[in-house]
Amino acid sequence: MSAPPDGPILTVDLGGRRIKVGLVQGGRVRALRVLDVQAEDGLAPHLGDIEHALADVSHEKGVSPGECAGLGVVSPGLVDSEAGRLRSTNRKYPDAVDFDFAAWSLDTFGLAAHIENDAHATLLGEWRHGAAAGADDVVLLAIGTGIGCSVILSGHPLRGRGHQAGLLGGHVIVQVDGRPCTCPARGCAEAEASTWALPAIAREDPAFASSALADEPVIDYRAVFHHADEGDDLAVRLRNRSYAVWNALAVSLVHIFAPQRIVLGGGVIHGASDLPAHMAQHLQAHAWTSYGAVEVVPAHHPDSAALLGIATAIVEDLPYL
Repeated sequence: MSAPPDGPILTVDLGGRRIKVGLVQGGRVRALRVLDVQAEDGLAPHLGDIEHALADVSHEKGVSPGECAGLGVVSPGLVDSEAGRLRSTNRKYPDAVDFDFAAWSLDTFGLAAHIENDAHATLLGEWRHGAAAGADDVVLLAIGTGIGCSVILSGHPLRGRGHQAGLLGGHVIVQVDGRPCTCPARGCAEAEASTWALPAIAREDPAFASSALADEPVIDYRAVFHHADEGDDLAVRLRNRSYAVWNALAVSLVHIFAPQRIVLGGGVIHGASDLPAHMAQHLQAHAWTSYGAVEVVPAHHPDSAALLGIATAIVEDLPYL
């Protein structure tokens, strides 16, 4: 039995610490399961749990997987959506590189599969159902473990050669001869201000031993923002330095892509409610935009946009660049 084009869609978001498995229909996540994982362990140990979760969300909504309109997989790394392959990744799900998602989906559920990069999927979800709605020129900046980026130009999602155009915004160099990155470069925005880089940056500071951050079991931006609010000198400097890096990156992205709107996503912004206004003021002062001010807005669906976006990619014939 074939599914109607507006039928339910099974979705999987392969996050670094959580895998989200959902059933999406009508622009909403109708059922959801969340699996706690360590992405560095690879994809294979989690495939069985993913399959069970997909069956669970289908059963919850009274459909069989085979009655769905397709299966969408969201992954970190460089994704070739046309080939249905993950081509490269930094530490996360290393065994998923060149895994045949299409064959797995067809063999397991009888469904065609579509795979997309996480930042690209997130922007598609916000574009159709959230903070990017109504805009033809948009940049997503997703600040979390790393820094993700995706771009829509003149109503066309940007992919380009190797499906990586617009994706590597976090690897714009903001500090010549700066910190080594996970990519071959140094001084990338991600290497200077992201969650994976933060612990080393904090511990290398001469003031670390006397900072409240030294007592934290995990040094992340939640801890930095909390202690900055309490007046801890190192935390204040780390917060201010990170804001400066993200603002400098935003100026570069505006100069490259000329967006009317920047959508801020990723886990870090949960603790940085003033960042959109701070970034908008910085852009007003430092970005060269003949077309006027650039809006900076928080994502509307920080926890589900990627699932909504991969469903969008399945049901729409999108005009990619």
